[in-house]
Amino acid sequence: MSDASPAGEPPAREPAYAWRAGAAFALAAPFLGYAFVQRVSPSVMVEDLMRDFGVGAAVLGNLSAFYFYAYAALQLPVGMMMDRFGPRRLMTAAAALCGTGAFVFAASETIGGAYVGRLLIGAGAAFSWVGVLTVVTQWFPARR
Repeated sequence: MSDASPAGEPPAREPAYAWRAGAAFALAAPFLGYAFVQRVSPSVMVEDLMRDFGVGAAVLGNLSAFYFYAYAALQLPVGMMMDRFGPRRLMTAAAALCGTGAFVFAASETIGGAYVGRLLIGAGAAFSWVGVLTVVTQWFPARR
């Protein structure tokens, strides 16, 4: 059996490779789910946030948007970093950044601190979707 494979297909691998590919995906996918939960989390606490920070709907809308400011701004750099450094280290650091941002947001007593927390969450979450796509393209054959 030769190592030749159709275009776009990785060479034939040992059976343990399938387990490692599944493990890589099983570790990356929950980070994407966590990023989604963080994306929509302010929507379930609107009244509490408005009351606790003493702000109106416009300021609260800005608070929610800070996630997207960082997320959108980092998409191109994240793609280039994934290609250069790979998803393992980057997604680990990004998940830690998301956790730090969640802690900062939860501990904030001012709207400014909450803005910083949401910005950190968005910056870390920017690695989630691109990271999962990178894991899939690196570990799974193109036909799948």
